[in-house]
Amino acid sequence: MKKVWLIIGASMRSQLRWARQHLYTWLILAPLILGITYLTASRLVRNLSIADISFLQLTVVGAALFIGLLGLSLSRASAELYHQKRPAAYFEALPVAAHTHLHAALLTRCGRTLVVGFFLVAIKVILQEPLNPAAILALTLFVMLTSVAEVFAALQWIHWSHKRRKRFALLSILLIAVASQYAGSLFAGIFKSLETGYSSQFRVILPGLAGIILLYVITRFAHQRMRASDVEHARRIEAAGRLHFFSVAFFRRRFQPTVAAQLARDFQLTWRGFSSAVYVIALLVPLLLATLVAALTTHFLPPVGRASAWLDAMQLPQVSAVKITSAIITATLASLTPVLVAYELPHLWLERATGASGLDLWQAKISYARFISVSAPFLAFLCGASFGGVPLFYLLPLLVECLMLWWAISSLIGALSFEMPTRPGLALIVMATVGIGAGLGASFGLLTSAFLPLGVMFYAQAMHGLTDRGRARARYYLLYGED
Repeated sequence: MKKVWLIIGASMRSQLRWARQHLYTWLILAPLILGITYLTASRLVRNLSIADISFLQLTVVGAALFIGLLGLSLSRASAELYHQKRPAAYFEALPVAAHTHLHAALLTRCGRTLVVGFFLVAIKVILQEPLNPAAILALTLFVMLTSVAEVFAALQWIHWSHKRRKRFALLSILLIAVASQYAGSLFAGIFKSLETGYSSQFRVILPGLAGIILLYVITRFAHQRMRASDVEHARRIEAAGRLHFFSVAFFRRRFQPTVAAQLARDFQLTWRGFSSAVYVIALLVPLLLATLVAALTTHFLPPVGRASAWLDAMQLPQVSAVKITSAIITATLASLTPVLVAYELPHLWLERATGASGLDLWQAKISYARFISVSAPFLAFLCGASFGGVPLFYLLPLLVECLMLWWAISSLIGALSFEMPTRPGLALIVMATVGIGAGLGASFGLLTSAFLPLGVMFYAQAMHGLTDRGRARARYYLLYGED
């Protein structure tokens, strides 16, 4: 147990060193973003009634949250399990048992997943629901099950990347599916503990506890067998296949050679799945499109009236839904940019060797954000034109508005990619806030056709300042790296 706390202590000292170097990030920026998120979420939650939501519906929401947390934590959990680029990597050279590394990773995961637990407690407080012992026990088991499953998924993800054994992959997917059902039941038990009897609570808590024990035993056994063969591969994950559609020659038609080389490498890394965020975003985009189609084809939105004027058509709920979805999908796809910058930060010596400048780095990332999200306006527009009942005369203006939103949001996210490259998680929150804010503004015409001159002027002024700052920030990290 002493060795486990030594590993945890090394990780904590590394986090404290980061905190001393980034006081602005966690003292000012993080509370500001979290405060805005809390106010928005509290406003939405107050309009909900748990009594109107069934136990089965809450189970589905909990299972979806469980799967989402697993996907978002794959890269970080694998780094904690194999100590990638961490001070605890020195313990690999010492006589430390494999289960010690596993227990340290589990404790670290539990600490991070507790943040989700506090968020669920905040939701119950907003709903003015008491925290009875059954809800606290269900919340504790949900956090523990999620933490064990995150470590298990990271372990299997690394092993699949190394060995490509389909049988083990299918068994892992089956175990995750069963665990998601248990997690969904525990999530529903957190909010429905007062409405169900003791027998129902027992049927929820006992399978969840059994799932935690079973998944831990399987994870420990698999880790004991796989660690020795996977530890080196975990530090240099890469797929064997290569993407030839985005080669250097493809980008040289428009960009300088140094920028073209960076763009080709960035898209090759994306195709290979350099981070678990690639898989999460690949899942989120179809879900967002399905949500848009569901909203347009059901009674969720008011029916389309007779809009003969251009300004009336711009304010139709269906048109606003298309523009909001286009902005959110653009922000979702472009948010890969700060994650990619954080991944490439230790390897900037390649750019130094080729003579790239800070402006080259900045242009490569802003172009990457635009290219990676270029499908967003067309996908949202096609869904709106097919299912939304948009007036025929407004189809072309709607496409132009979606394209304007794509260009503005992707350019802004790409321009901010070097603002916080060492904290990609916080950068994702900022990018999501930008996308949602731009989408809501577009639904009222603030950034699109109704106020087009103001939007163009604001974009020109903002990008002029961001160009100089982005070039300076990129040059700083090009010279000094992560230091």
